Amino acid sequence: MPKSQNGTGSDLPDTLQFKISNFATANNQSLAIQRAEADTRSIFVRGLSPETGPEVIEDHFKACGPISRITLFSQKRKRNTIGYAYIEFEAVQGRANALDLNNSILNGYSITVKKKRTNVKSNDRKELQQG
Repeated sequence: MPKSQNGTGSDLPDTLQFKISNFATANNQSLAIQRAEADTRSIFVRGLSPETGPEVIEDHFKACGPISRITLFSQKRKRNTIGYAYIEFEAVQGRANALDLNNSILNGYSITVKKKRTNVKSNDRKELQQG
């Protein structure tokens, strides 16, 4: 088998490097598809009070449908949240129901509820524009 001559210093045969590269690309694409699918079931919430914890959020949104995950954003080295959260539901209908809670009051604060957008890395964005 021919050895790599691409300047990486690797002693792996070219065909093996190609298989590893293809696997990594396929794996990344699979993860991106899973994230995009999860985003169809997720919402973004802002305007939360700093004292609002996941239990309070779950209680507020549980009537919308079963919740898979709650992600709260907080400052490093501090325990208080910064007023943002992602909530992933088990079904798309949960997200649809949750959007009805836009401008509702949670812990004394008016919250904004929006569909979570799918984040696209800059490299992936370039590939999408070229494709």
